[in-house]
Amino acid sequence: MGGDAAGRGAVAVDEIRFSLPNNHHFPVDLRPFGLDNETPDGAVYFAADRPYGLIEATVLRDGAEARIPTDMTAPA
Repeated sequence: MGGDAAGRGAVAVDEIRFSLPNNHHFPVDLRPFGLDNETPDGAVYFAADRPYGLIEATVLRDGAEARIPTDMTAPA
């Protein structure tokens, strides 16, 4: 994975900040159509806009000082 490669090989990288959407996907009830939606490789889902949020994390090299702001939306 990219983070692992950055941590082991790129000595100039001290800090990595992730901010990823926390989207939710729910199975569609296909029983009214006489279909089963519990197949392991072909289930149908719909992406809901609620609940929604961001999953955020920072990876910091041992001994390094955090320099990326925690809240990237705050005015500088």
